[in-house]
Amino acid sequence: MKKTMISDTALNSIQLLPQPRHTALGVLRSVEVKGTHVLPQSADVVIIGAGICGVLSAYYLAKQGKKVVVCDKGEIACESSSKAFGWVSQLLTSEHKVKLTRRSKCLWRALQQEIGELGYREQGITYFAESAEEFQSYQDWLTSVQSHVDPDIKILQAHEVSRIATEFSGQCYGAITAPTDGCIEPVLTTAAIAEAAKKRGVIFVTQCAVRGLDLQAKKVHGVFTEKGYIQTSQVISAVNTWTRIFCAHHHIDVPQLYVIMSMGRVEDFKDSPMGCGGKGAFAWRKQIDGGYSLGLITGMSAPITRDAMKLYKKFLPIQKMLGGSKGVKVNFGQNTLNDWKIKRTWNHHQSSPFETHRSFTGAVDLTAAETSKQLMSQFFPHLKTKSITESWSGTVAFTQDNAPIASAVNDIEGFYVLMASGYGFSWGPALAEMLSDLLLKQSEHPDLHTFRLSRFSDGTTLEPQL
Repeated sequence: MKKTMISDTALNSIQLLPQPRHTALGVLRSVEVKGTHVLPQSADVVIIGAGICGVLSAYYLAKQGKKVVVCDKGEIACESSSKAFGWVSQLLTSEHKVKLTRRSKCLWRALQQEIGELGYREQGITYFAESAEEFQSYQDWLTSVQSHVDPDIKILQAHEVSRIATEFSGQCYGAITAPTDGCIEPVLTTAAIAEAAKKRGVIFVTQCAVRGLDLQAKKVHGVFTEKGYIQTSQVISAVNTWTRIFCAHHHIDVPQLYVIMSMGRVEDFKDSPMGCGGKGAFAWRKQIDGGYSLGLITGMSAPITRDAMKLYKKFLPIQKMLGGSKGVKVNFGQNTLNDWKIKRTWNHHQSSPFETHRSFTGAVDLTAAETSKQLMSQFFPHLKTKSITESWSGTVAFTQDNAPIASAVNDIEGFYVLMASGYGFSWGPALAEMLSDLLLKQSEHPDLHTFRLSRFSDGTTLEPQL
């Protein structure tokens, strides 16, 4: 089958990005999408959460003729999906995630052709090795997944790096590059798909927290929201960081924690690199407006929450995989205080935690983007003259094995959980497609077994996935 590529015009086009919006929910980055405040009486499927996974699921289900209602406690893409870094990458991930990313790239191409500009570009991602050991790990990874990854992924020796990154003026031990990996624009993508879903009949009810499921004989009959009741027989929880709290309300244990990733942006600069890349701590993504998103590959902040203390031992392998205390830094700051304010018990006729925390985000570490800029400017010197023009943060949620969830809930007929666990834009389209097919009783994807929720409780030995 011939591979459909993004045109050179689309790859190199410059489009202005909207400025952050100051709202009652705080500073929001996503393009505004108007939802309704009128609650439908019924739906074929109710989706909780209007982030990228929820919106994609709604779009795919609506294409198949389903009547879909999406409820969000805040606005569309008001949390992680508009604050993500935006890479779409298969590099240095497990075999299952490689397959998810490759399928997602196909779906991103198709979606951009169907819908219009999503900010999706396949301009490549390159990792530069800081040490001989790191360079060897790149080679080992590529050998282990060679039959699954895109065939154009290459290992570059140190003297070859300038071929792929002509502006790179620093020293490294070599690199690994995926020329057709890419990125999206978090401020545009989810909103654009939501608008397309609305045209297919999806109803988005914003400022509408779902307090819980109406369960009768372990079967979904509807949902209770702050605005009233919706009758339905199928519900998807696509609430990302809130998955553990929502599921626990129905006695479903999802071992999940989150970290805070802080980022920033600068304007374009002379001899700037294309695409995306990183080396050690710094990372970049060239935006569709010509500017750059900057962040840290390591050094994410892990708040000491109640769940963090309870699940500490289960998540030690992931912390070690992410670089230990260097990769994930624990803290007792404002994020910890915020967590202790979130109540864990409520009933369907009283205010839930989702109403008191409508737009959850982490405290911004203003040093993150500045540190990234300083490190990156050692290799791209003209970056030194640029100032950080915006800083923000987003939550990154992980499961115990660092793998996504796309699953029916065994003991509750009609209830499904969808959570990307990390790179929502790399895996979200493929996961949403899988789960939509499951709801529609179409062909069941073999990897659904890998991403089943029951793996956390059925005695499966869980090893953290890259």
